Amino acid sequence: MDAIDPGWLDTSVSIYRCDADADVLRGFSATVRYAGDDDAEPREIGRLSGWLTREVYSDVADAGDALSADGMILGYAAQKLVEEHEGDRILDAVVMLDRATLEPEYRGQKLLGALVDDLLDVLQLEPTETIVVVFPEPLPLVKGAPRPEGDEREAGLRKLERALAAAGFQPIDEEQPTDDESDTVWWRPFPD
Repeated sequence: MDAIDPGWLDTSVSIYRCDADADVLRGFSATVRYAGDDDAEPREIGRLSGWLTREVYSDVADAGDALSADGMILGYAAQKLVEEHEGDRILDAVVMLDRATLEPEYRGQKLLGALVDDLLDVLQLEPTETIVVVFPEPLPLVKGAPRPEGDEREAGLRKLERALAAAGFQPIDEEQPTDDESDTVWWRPFPD
């Protein structure tokens, strides 16, 4: 397969209300399609999902906690980043990326950064004013719960971490709301 040209990505996003206790957040589900030179029609190559808010100075940590364990971890990290950066820049949005998947044949092309860029573009969010956080969790090839603890999960996590680093993400060194070292949240520093 030829390398994908990120300029040909086509992302569509559905946004929905969350639980009333997490009213400052909106859930989103994005489908990423691609039409290369040999394609008559765009084909689905991946999906992104999570939560977002433009009410960045609200209690994002509490809202995330009302959603799920992952929402709690992402919300806590996003809240810390908002507090850390609110004095030195305008903050307009928070995107808490819960899942990012690519079809197996498109993996290894360092597309995650382009997928996030396209998502922000579709949502009309300025990257220099948007905090993007992700909590990497390796999932099995079949849909379902995360992989159980062990060597397979650790290998998957290391692979995800390499993909995040290649996409411009960095681990947050802040203390997380759990004591598990594998609960490290990554964020995408603001572009210059």
